Amino acid sequence: MFIQRAVRWLRVFSVLAVVTFTAAFARAQVTVEAVIVQPEAVVEPIPLTGSVSALQLSSLSAEVSGVVKRADVYAGDHVAAGEPLLQLDSELTRLALDGAEAHVARAQAQEAEAQRLLAEAQDLVREHNIAATEVGARQAALASARADRQVAEADRALTQARLKKHSLTAPFAGTVSVKHTDVGEWVEPGAALLELVSTEQLRVDFQVPQRYFHRINEQTRVVMTLDSAPNETFTAVNLRKVPLSRPGARTFLLRASLPADVPQSIPGMAVSATLNLDAGRRSVTVPRDALLRYPDGRTVVWVAESDSFGEEVAVSEVQVTPGVAFAGRVEITQGLSGGQVVVTRGNEALQQGQRVQLRRSNQSN
Repeated sequence: MFIQRAVRWLRVFSVLAVVTFTAAFARAQVTVEAVIVQPEAVVEPIPLTGSVSALQLSSLSAEVSGVVKRADVYAGDHVAAGEPLLQLDSELTRLALDGAEAHVARAQAQEAEAQRLLAEAQDLVREHNIAATEVGARQAALASARADRQVAEADRALTQARLKKHSLTAPFAGTVSVKHTDVGEWVEPGAALLELVSTEQLRVDFQVPQRYFHRINEQTRVVMTLDSAPNETFTAVNLRKVPLSRPGARTFLLRASLPADVPQSIPGMAVSATLNLDAGRRSVTVPRDALLRYPDGRTVVWVAESDSFGEEVAVSEVQVTPGVAFAGRVEITQGLSGGQVVVTRGNEALQQGQRVQLRRSNQSN
């Protein structure tokens, strides 16, 4: 009987020993990833919304009135600089140009005749065969004929210029976005006929709260997401501040150029962006995954006792105070100091003082 009880207790102790050893071994085999945290410049992210705009956008109109004779372009057509867009009926102006040419010819003939008569009088006055007053009269006649010729030439130039204005050409290369008129319509000077937009040089306009005006400089980064590429991010270039605040909204215009690698975009396209401002301080930061938040409001991280990567080390829980979050990292205002090793992965079920296998994370500081 005594032997049977001893055997039974031996079996119980053996099972307990195996369970204890297995649990300890399992705890020791937990592998976590960690990083060494250091102070870095804190960036304050400001969300922005904006839109793509064109560097050149013109509402085109004619400088003379008339009936539209030709209008061969349509909305969506791409045109080159100087390409004809619209032609007004110019028959009457062409007839007026023919009359102006005739007036010039007549004035030139009259000037030539006045020049001949003056030369003749000058020859006669030397032989005392004509009065000096006649020479003066012929000089005046020549001056009058020369003025008449100049007036006729000016009228011709004016008519030629008016004739050219019957043709509306593209002031720059772009795309016709709106067409307001068509063949047969009467148009007046200043009336919008076509809208032309340049899609070669695009920019992005943001309305930014005016309190950030003096914190933005050429080194400030604006990271954008466009509707044409919702899964990609791009960094704006050539930031320019327009020093004029909108009184009602208390904002100012921040304008940026689109980088060359942005997919095709069009004016008016929505843009979501983050304005990354230098907060003017350095603090310890940790990856977002390192933080554990509890319902009671506590925020903690797990800290390894040493930076012995590849070895077994003990970990402990440390309560921290988070600050600004930016670029996948979170500022820690209290609780951590530079050089500490913070667990970033495998921290969900750790226990105080537990020994773990420490591995270096690829989330560098």
